[in-house]
Amino acid sequence: MIFRNVNLGKIALLFGSVLLSLTLTGCDRTYSPEEIAQAKEKKEKHCRDHICEGDVLPKRESKTEAVLKLNNQFFIGPNEYFANGRPSSGFYWPSKFPFSKAPPELIQSGPGRLSNFSDVAIEIFFRSNPNHSSNAPSRYQALLRAEQEGRLVSKKTLRQGLEVWHIRMNDGRRDGVWYVATKLKGSDGDAPVLWCDQNDAKYDRCTTAFWWEPGIAVDMRFRAKHGPDWPDIYQETMHVLSLLKKG
Repeated sequence: MIFRNVNLGKIALLFGSVLLSLTLTGCDRTYSPEEIAQAKEKKEKHCRDHICEGDVLPKRESKTEAVLKLNNQFFIGPNEYFANGRPSSGFYWPSKFPFSKAPPELIQSGPGRLSNFSDVAIEIFFRSNPNHSSNAPSRYQALLRAEQEGRLVSKKTLRQGLEVWHIRMNDGRRDGVWYVATKLKGSDGDAPVLWCDQNDAKYDRCTTAFWWEPGIAVDMRFRAKHGPDWPDIYQETMHVLSLLKKG
């Protein structure tokens, strides 16, 4: 994955406009008011987190800065992290290189191809929810509730600032391992928590989600082998997010 100097935002905008036009007008039948309303709603939802026709972009240094649209707000950040034209970012671990500057040893002979991307990538995704309630319990609070309900199997300290919990799940999710960065505080004021699958040693994943800004959530995923590095990965993620400034 190597990002080139292509304005993906404009391409996505053009594609979205054409798609909506075809959806609303069509060539061989008349669309119902309900279908038209659904198409408009879908476009509005898409445009909450994507640059769309009619948007007035904030000023930025085009050679070094990119514009990101999240929950109908504009953010400006460095191209090396945010120039992919999508509400996402990421870096390689443990090198901390942004996706746009992959370590040379990861580049294969084919142009734009990387070796072992899934094994070393820390992927960050943004999504908006205007109806977000700050009263929702955090993941750490959910762990404490599981402990109170007698579903805690084990808990131990791996090293200073990092605990690992094993919980019996009651929501249909597979039992896994939970890493808790006890010396850090997330945006909700609680210790950041990461869940990792333990079903397939080769392809296991870790995932987490947290609210970064009001109405804007961050989702993350990466290989489970990096789980024990959770406090350091979380701090590097927060560094990347700190590079985004409101436009």
